Amino acid sequence: MNLLTSLAVSDTSIAIKEATETRKGLEIDIILHVEACLPESMRRKMARGSIEISTTETNTFSCAKSCR
Repeated sequence: MNLLTSLAVSDTSIAIKEATETRKGLEIDIILHVEACLPESMRRKMARGSIEISTTETNTFSCAKSCR
């Protein structure tokens, strides 16, 4: 019985970790999408520096239809 309980807890912790990573990735995608839709003058005012960001095929937004 204890073995089954520990397996269930282990599975839950793995699922929570994966969900947290997915949520953070989606939050970053939304922020990048919103920032890309802002006018250039507003983006320059908010810029604090630049960072190279690589995206995966599964987590990308296209701003072509919704903003421009």
